[in-house]
Amino acid sequence: MIWQGKTVAVCGSGPSLTEEVAAAVRALGIPTIVTNDTWRRLPEADVLLAANAAWWNKRNPRVAPLPEEFPGERFVCEEGVAGAAFIAPRKVAIGGNSALRACHLAEDLGAARILLFGVDLRDDELTHWHGLHRGLDNPNWTTFKRHRAAWDAYALQIKRPEIINCNPQSALDCFPKCTLDEALEVAA
Repeated sequence: MIWQGKTVAVCGSGPSLTEEVAAAVRALGIPTIVTNDTWRRLPEADVLLAANAAWWNKRNPRVAPLPEEFPGERFVCEEGVAGAAFIAPRKVAIGGNSALRACHLAEDLGAARILLFGVDLRDDELTHWHGLHRGLDNPNWTTFKRHRAAWDAYALQIKRPEIINCNPQSALDCFPKCTLDEALEVAA
């Protein structure tokens, strides 16, 4: 799987990742990486990346998809997950999240442009589109602050794909933003 020079969608689990947004991403017809539970919104995505082994191994209730539920490739940044390929995470000294790691993967696969969906990181919405995780860590002000700092550091890297945040209300301000309608035009 090589996405040399292509535009890629990276879909996080923020509250803005609605059914409408998922349908728009689907309509784009571009390579797509989903993170964590977002596979439920976009089961036809090319890649599922959940950075930590705890998400993959949690089974009560089960969150990771069965092979017939998600036929795409699966990646994890920690050892010890059956059915997911290990990718060594890039060093993110100040804390990153699965969506940032998904951008690294898209970059490694040759993406020229990344459209972000559902990467909200808003302190007033400390949840996911699917609600809080049961039995796993959930967002809080401290983790979002660290995540935004990691994104800010990534934005300063000279050799990285162009990144456009397709949620104007996102707290992530280090990349240009656009509306969903504008994202459809950018990807065309």
